[in-house]
Formats: sequence, C-alpha cells, structure tokens
Amino acid sequence: MLLCVVAGATSFDDLRTVEGHLCETFKEAAIRRGLLEDDTEHDALLGEGTTFASPSSLREVFGMLLAHCPPQDPWALWQRHEDALTEDFAYQERQAFGSTLLATVRNNALLEVQDYLQAFSKTMADVGMPTPEASASIISRAEREELRTEEQRQALQQFLDLNLPSLNVDQRAVYDRVTSAIQLPAISSPRAFFVEGPGGTGKTFLYTVLLAAVRARGGIALSVASSSIAALLLEGGRTAHSRFKIPIQLDEASTCNIKVNTVLARLIAKAELIVWDEAPMTNRHALEAVDRTLRDIMGTSQPHLADVPFGGKAFVLGGDFRQVLPVVRRLPIHWRGHSSVPDDMLSHSSGPDELIREIFGDDPSRMKDAEFMVPRAILTPRNLDVDAINNKATDRFPGVEHVYHRADSIPDQAQQHLYPMEFLNSLTPSGCPPHQLRLKEGLPVMLLRNLNNARGLANGTRLICRRFFPRFIEAEVVTGTRKGAMSCCHGLYLIVTS
Repeated sequence: MLLCVVAGATSFDDLRTVEGHLCETFKEAAIRRGLLEDDTEHDALLGEGTTFASPSSLREVFGMLLAHCPPQDPWALWQRHEDALTEDFAYQERQAFGSTLLATVRNNALLEVQDYLQAFSKTMADVGMPTPEASASIISRAEREELRTEEQRQALQQFLDLNLPSLNVDQRAVYDRVTSAIQLPAISSPRAFFVEGPGGTGKTFLYTVLLAAVRARGGIALSVASSSIAALLLEGGRTAHSRFKIPIQLDEASTCNIKVNTVLARLIAKAELIVWDEAPMTNRHALEAVDRTLRDIMGTSQPHLADVPFGGKAFVLGGDFRQVLPVVRRLPIHWRGHSSVPDDMLSHSSGPDELIREIFGDDPSRMKDAEFMVPRAILTPRNLDVDAINNKATDRFPGVEHVYHRADSIPDQAQQHLYPMEFLNSLTPSGCPPHQLRLKEGLPVMLLRNLNNARGLANGTRLICRRFFPRFIEAEVVTGTRKGAMSCCHGLYLIVTS
C-alpha cells in the first residue's frame, strides 16, 4: 500500500517516514497517511484542529464525526478533548460568574453538538453520547437558524425598503397576493401558488423579497429548491430532500420521514411561508409526499387542516416548465439519433490543453484570482474526461501541490480477497473524489456532499483552497449566500453501494 503512494522511496525507512517523522511500523505510517482506518485518527483530527480552529468550529467538526464517521467510543473522545471543545463557554462562564461550573459548560457545548446532529435526523443517544439538559426557554438550532437577530431583521427591512419598489408589475402582483394570503388565518381554503416564468425573468429576486418580508418582522420562512445549486441562491436555502426528509425511493403513497412533535415538525408548523424553487424538476411523488406530511403535521393541532393542500401553509412553488424536456413513454422511434448540433455553433480545439488554455488562460496571477477563476468551468458528460481535464488543469495551476489519499476498504471481510487494494485505488465512483486528491492554494474545488446547509456547505458549493493541514483543508466559500465564509473540511466516510 505504501509502495503505491510514496514517491521515490529507496529504503524501508523512506516508506515509514511521514512528514519527517519515522514511524515505528508500516501500519502506523499507513494510518498517518490516511490509508487505513483507525480510531486514533479521530484523536489526531481533533488535536490538529485545536491548533487553528475556534471552539465552535471544533464542535462542528466533532458533530460531523458523529454524523458521518462515528468513532468507537465517542464519549471518551469528547472527554479527551473537552477543554478545547468547551473553551469559549468556560471563558464566558468565568467572565459572568468569576468561576467555571463544569456541568454547565459541558451541557452548553453538548447542546450545540445535539443541534448539529438534529440536522441529520440523529439524536445523541443514537451516536452513544449523553443527552444534555435543555431549558424550556432554549429553542432548537433549526429555529435559531430561521429566526433572525434584531440586527439581521433591521438589515432585512432595509433590503425590503430598497428593493420592493424595484418589483415590476407582475412581480408586485405576486408579492401582494402572497403576502395577503400570509396575513389570513389558515382556514379551509388553499394558499398554494405557482410562479411561472422563463429563466432570467426575476423569479429568484421575487423569492428573496418574499422571504425578507416575512423574516424582517420576526417570522419564519423556509426556502428550498430541487437542487443544491438552486438552493444556494436562496438565503437560508436547503434542498427539498434535506429539509423535508423526502425518501429516495418514492411511490404514490410515500410520506416524508418527519415524525410529529419532532424539532423539524415544530419548525415547519411555525413557518409562515414556504418557497420551493425549481419545482418542475421534482418527481410528482415527492411533492405529494410533502403535501401528505404537511397535512399530518398541521392536522395534529388543527384537524380541519388535514384536508387542506399543504396543511393550509402559504406555499409558493416556482420554476420554468420550458426547462423540463418532455418524455414520451414507449416511443417507437429512437429520436435521439436524429438530433445534432449545427457545426457552426461548435468551437473545435486540437485537444484538452488548448481547451484549458482557452478557458483559464496562461497568466499565473489570473489563476490565483478567485473572481476570475470561479465563473469558469469545463463541462463534459463523462467522469473519466472530468478527471483527465482536472489533472491537466492542476498541473498548470501555480503553487505547491498537496496530496491527500483516500482510504479504501471492503466492509465484507469474506469478499476482501476478491478486490486487491490497487484495484480499489484505481476506482473513482460517482460522487466520490479520486484516490489521490491533488490540491494547491487558490485552486477552486466543489463539495460532493451536504455538510452544513446553514453555512452554505452543500453538494455543489464551490470553494477556494486557502490553507492545508495533514487532516484539514481550510477553504473559502465563493458561491451562494455564504460567499466569503471560511470552512474547515476534513475526511468523511463515503459508502458506495454499486
């Protein structure tokens, strides 16, 4: 395994040397390089994080570990790093009361971790952690994310005052109709709307104004979209599957995985407005599942709402059916073979090198400019071509290369002998990074998983690599409403089923 990744090794000591440290065993060297799984990796990850990350960022990392990479003994792991994980709460306690009460500090920190797990529909008990005591006055993280502070509400009101006059006649008509419906009680009459318009006609701007109108006065408005990319354009946006826990496998009787009286159910019940962008992209069974779930949630406290579409919620769907191509079932003729692109619309190149040079240029200083690089991309239908182009583009990008290796394994021990490690390393399944991830400072990258939607870390988010550590990558978000935010990214478990 080490022979496959250690370049230029001329002795066994070279294989056992990692970042200048001579390991006692080859296994230790493989673990240090991230090639093998080991519980000590969680310790090393948190220990490394304490050198540069804030306590709140470290708690978020701990929550990610519990949600995506559960350790063998999470409570013991917490206790070993408790001082770093609770440092800010301990400081606040000393400033307020002159001393530190460990039970209070620990409880406050665990409440934050619990809030993070709730975003993934998990509890502290599910991951082997003690459940913190929550005061009746404490609201959930989900509600805190949707309820704005006084300063944020003032900023939203200023945004509303500035942009409301900018709405055109059609946008203003929709705005007035929706806001009027929100003010009415959720009686037995539908309050569902569909905003239709071609791309570029201002639908997203209209949604932003509608959301601001509710949030500026302290109300809860939920914004979702059918894709991560569309969700990132909405303030507080989430994918519909993430927000409503829509099942992957759907049929005509499906419902969402939301139990009545849970944190998410209470948040949805309190929402005054729900906006769903790019709705035409969604499977009809997904929309019907959300409808049934909202009826169940709202019908619990108000039985008459169980018979009203979307439980009587002010529900705004939007999109452009022109962007959804028609599908003719059982078509007897293979029409795809008759489609073509006019030759005068194509720009031919002599190969990928010329294409990369045409898109990204040759000036190293421009390549380091995020404003220049982020809007540019090369699209191709095959992942194999994507990897080849990315490797060539990375070679041309200026700077020192940092390489991270994927740790591959087969869960079923009975089948492990059928798949040599070299073969596993050669695979790049859809939605997974390559075995050898090559990065440089200033290089644009894209997230492949939903990590923290509230911080803009969703599938499709683009970031710029800023700093590298053995187990962390510090990156800057450069797309969506969280543009400019810094994030600490670390390795996660990815399970491939096919």
